[in-house]
Amino acid sequence: MTDLIVYFHKPADWADTVRIHYWDAQPGGRATNWPGAPMTAQEDDWFTYRFEGVTAIKLVFNDNQGRQTSNLSREGSGYYRDEQWFEEKPAPLAPVVSAVTLVAASKPAPSTTITPAPAPTRRERGDGLGDFREETIYFLLTARFYEGDPSNSFFCRDRIKFNRTTGQPEDPHWRGDFKGLIQRLDYIRDLGFTAIWITPPVE
Repeated sequence: MTDLIVYFHKPADWADTVRIHYWDAQPGGRATNWPGAPMTAQEDDWFTYRFEGVTAIKLVFNDNQGRQTSNLSREGSGYYRDEQWFEEKPAPLAPVVSAVTLVAASKPAPSTTITPAPAPTRRERGDGLGDFREETIYFLLTARFYEGDPSNSFFCRDRIKFNRTTGQPEDPHWRGDFKGLIQRLDYIRDLGFTAIWITPPVE
């Protein structure tokens, strides 16, 4: 009886080691406890495991760090990469080309140059203002945006309204302030804006 050998190509975001959890091995019904047995590392992120005297198996590949495949089954040896089985070792994946530089035909240099794409960076607090043309700006009137301190609300003489029961003024015309703006910064950020333009009121 020949052995059943499985090969697994580790995704880039997995841990450096890979384990194989299996059950219902045929014949015999052998099984492992989670997370299973360690696989043997090979070149180019391939890992392998040999089942001696087994013709069919159910299995899950995992890195014991929270990443795993779905429940799989196999009858006979095979290669698993990108969520599919192959009968033979698949060809290496082509590199991602983010930029191509053309070279004059008269020069003996290579015709293309592959440049890795730079990782996106997030500007941290204190890095400077940067270029405001790259910001997504939220325009607002502080006095009309959000009330953080009711004690500084202002009633416009021409538009003031009084409560008929209490006789007290209500619905201030100017009631937003910087305290209210600070309380709502997360709201502005969650809308997708990266900068604030505070416009003075004009009447």
